[in-house]
Amino acid sequence: MKIFLLFTISLMTLIQSVYAGPIIYVCTFDSFSTKQGNQKVKEEFKISFLVDETNEQYYIIGNNGSEKVKYIPHYQAGIAFIEITQSGNVITTAIDKEMNSVHSRNLSLAGILAPSQYYGSCVIK
Repeated sequence: MKIFLLFTISLMTLIQSVYAGPIIYVCTFDSFSTKQGNQKVKEEFKISFLVDETNEQYYIIGNNGSEKVKYIPHYQAGIAFIEITQSGNVITTAIDKEMNSVHSRNLSLAGILAPSQYYGSCVIK
């Protein structure tokens, strides 16, 4: 009986590890806010996030390639990603449990703060 139980647990662990692949969140943003107020985006703004919890690898994927990000899970409320660019700018994206999303950019251009915030939703692919 003990051998059967150990075999079953081992098999379940193996099956789970085989099927536990990366998740991709695809987020589309249709409006944004700046100092000038809330506006609709003129061109489609879409970004994706690859979450590979097995290997602890997390990436933002956009038009300009991919970069590693900090992944912050909050399993009851949603998740968040933090990207710090090479120039030191901080970009965050939060996704709630309803898959609504906010993408916040806190950019400093020539020493002047240029913040913006995008609103949209995500799907899992």
